[in-house]
Amino acid sequence: MSLRNLCLPLGAAGAALTLALVSADRSPRPSLAGPNPAVATADAERFSDGSPLQRAPLAFVENRGQFASPAAYVLRREELSAHFERDAITLDLGAGAKRSAVRLEIEGALPSAELRGETAQAAQWNFLRGTSSSWQSGVPSYASLRWSGVQPGIDLRVRDGGGVLEYDVLLEPGAELESFALRCAGHRALRVDASGALVIETELGELVQKAPRTWEVLPDGTQRAVDCRFTVLDGERFGFAAPLRDESLALVVDPGLVWSSYLGGTADEFGWKLLRYADGDLLCVGLTTSADAFPPALGTYQPATGGGSSDNLIARFAADGSTLRWATYVGGDGGEGPFDAAFDAAGDIHFCGGTTSTNFPTTPGAYNRTFNFSFQEVFYAEISANGQSLNYGTYLGGTGLDWALELELFGNDVVLAGCTDSTNFPVTTGAYQTTYGGGMTDLWLARLSPNGNGASDLTWATYLGGNDEDGKFSNPFDLASMIEVDLELGPRGNLAIFGRTASTNFPTTPGAFQPVHRGNGAADLFLCALSASGSSLLWGTFLGGDGEETAGSLHKLPAGGFVVTGTSSSTNFPSTANALDGTPNGGDDAVIAQVDGGGGSLSYASYLGGSGKDDVIRSVLSPSGYVNLLIRTDSTDFPATIGAYDTSYAQGPFGEDIAIARVQMGSRGARDLHYATYLGGFLQDIAIDGAWDGRSALAFTGLTMGQGFPTTSGSWAPNYAGGVFDAFVASMELLPTGAEVNGRSFPACNGGIEIGVSEQPRLGASGFAITAANAPGNASGLLFASFAGLANALPVAGIELWIDPAQVFLNVPIASDVDGYVHLDVPIANNPAYLGATTHLQAIFASPCATQGLDATPALRITVQ
Repeated sequence: MSLRNLCLPLGAAGAALTLALVSADRSPRPSLAGPNPAVATADAERFSDGSPLQRAPLAFVENRGQFASPAAYVLRREELSAHFERDAITLDLGAGAKRSAVRLEIEGALPSAELRGETAQAAQWNFLRGTSSSWQSGVPSYASLRWSGVQPGIDLRVRDGGGVLEYDVLLEPGAELESFALRCAGHRALRVDASGALVIETELGELVQKAPRTWEVLPDGTQRAVDCRFTVLDGERFGFAAPLRDESLALVVDPGLVWSSYLGGTADEFGWKLLRYADGDLLCVGLTTSADAFPPALGTYQPATGGGSSDNLIARFAADGSTLRWATYVGGDGGEGPFDAAFDAAGDIHFCGGTTSTNFPTTPGAYNRTFNFSFQEVFYAEISANGQSLNYGTYLGGTGLDWALELELFGNDVVLAGCTDSTNFPVTTGAYQTTYGGGMTDLWLARLSPNGNGASDLTWATYLGGNDEDGKFSNPFDLASMIEVDLELGPRGNLAIFGRTASTNFPTTPGAFQPVHRGNGAADLFLCALSASGSSLLWGTFLGGDGEETAGSLHKLPAGGFVVTGTSSSTNFPSTANALDGTPNGGDDAVIAQVDGGGGSLSYASYLGGSGKDDVIRSVLSPSGYVNLLIRTDSTDFPATIGAYDTSYAQGPFGEDIAIARVQMGSRGARDLHYATYLGGFLQDIAIDGAWDGRSALAFTGLTMGQGFPTTSGSWAPNYAGGVFDAFVASMELLPTGAEVNGRSFPACNGGIEIGVSEQPRLGASGFAITAANAPGNASGLLFASFAGLANALPVAGIELWIDPAQVFLNVPIASDVDGYVHLDVPIANNPAYLGATTHLQAIFASPCATQGLDATPALRITVQ
């Protein structure tokens, strides 16, 4: 596989998401050798959609009052943080918690000098912070800035130099270069080194400007190189000298500004929720701790909190990462952390979490516009599809600590779920549980109609809990406790709720699969259902063993029933015959279970893990029925599959990698694990949420600590941007080396049909099989094999052919089971003559849902390894 990495600017105050895109070829894993990690070679032709990835341009964002700064424009990305005034540039440097700043003043700048943006960019920036009077929407950014007439005949331009901030001194014929100088402040010393570069020494390291490229512009427009050098005028000022210049010609001086490798930003960014639009765009909802009080103090930087300790951060970008559609902050004077988000049919974004801000942006007529002076309150907000306006914003909570962890949209209403220790959470009359159950925390659920009718917007609210801890507080800065409640809505609005509870009297119902708590003082999982009115418990069951269980995700199956994922330290978590793994492996294991629609029976349950800690953070259920797990692991022996992206643990001092596993609950034992890989650097990496792309790739977001997370040269962000954590967004093809999907499947009965393999196609793979999932149930079909694939689809009888029909050499009858699954064993002999042999496969099924009676998978290219 090959890995690409790019960095999306998500706000002028320094928020950054790292987008890592992984395709079907395997490149060497990066290793760290000093401050700059070695990186894998990019393979731009093998990304799943064929789109080459381009480096993101720097963005110079106009300041319309969203920054407490005299700067007219602000730039912040990766190591760069710069603030541009009429006569100065302030560069904000950071390394960990220590910060510094260098200011470059244009000496003798004329009062008539004008600073303006050049070449407007497509991305727009939105800052929804505090009260509505301070919101800024549709703020433009530019590819370059130009100071006109800073001195007679001299302009100055700053621009993107391939990800490096560069500036040009532009002289008209006759203008005097020697009269132009920049004055430094906030530095220790100036010097010119042996290479001719200017070195500005700071408390945090060296700020280097390479020896300037300089050229004269001839009358015909061509360029002629001229020798030019830096001159240090005194301890604070520097300029340029070009003694052989022809003063009758225009002159361009172009020094490059380069940071020392250890200089960077101090902000932390977490990616918390990832959503995929129908057109393939991705929406990431997270938080940033970036301060935005500019300019920084000179010499030693004392960061001002500005809008508070953290803000919500929301960004939409193109599926291939090449275009940032828009980005916005939403927050107040305290701290915000989002946990869940969804978008409605109009594309408007609904999100929820917790806030300590007394001025979180609320809207007229919202349920509650006043902070309760609790430790922390729930917030719920809705912003427009373009990120430019706040449609609804409200507080919700009591006088204790309240979190909103999950939301589901139901028509025009939103159902919220979370955790509280408030004994006066605003439950409603007639709710299922109107009093606090006891213990450290209870769960709560509420249905809100965001119509702007004040208190009546709250349709109902209830506690859900027993005599001990129910759910778990999920502070985004407490990485030991992630999201511990999940919910799904039924077609009539009934709610299925999944989580963890230490309460022995958590409500269960007669006929439950496990009516009794088995945790021996630790937490069990629970799964239950509430009526749409929030007034009654429909059914409820425990699920657990003699150890500790924590919750991952809840998935509702189209045919009824639920899949739940989580983590267990129990030696007797209930497993089923012929499941993937029926016994614990040591430490914490991931667990997967399928429960019927009333909580009365268990049709599948399995462990998954190595000898260490394997904690499920989230999982994604693809339409084809595969469970894709995002796992936090310190197991050196996690069962990575042959041919996966990375089969070895990254062993670091914090001892945690991401593990990604793809499971098909077919009760075929170890063959249910179709793909498993490690992903990460030598420090801490956690994947928090994901979204399926409809073919064979899983997009996911999370956070990474320090350098070493796998990136590639030429990417947007090959180096760590700074702070303790950066966010990332990634997309990985969950197919082994030697298997690659091409093309698409038209949706028929249940959406697109997926084609894949059971393991790597390699010599001697006796258990190798071709799989298809999400086909019409109990359907007959043919699997075609061709010597060649097609770059463009050939339309035939309402389907698309992605293999060359003129070179088809074999067809094999196949049939799907009742769930639309096909498993065709194709053992590969251990014959060296087969090594490198390539076959293109595509399956076609009779379909009662297709207009012309046929449906087809994408093509699958198999190359024997």
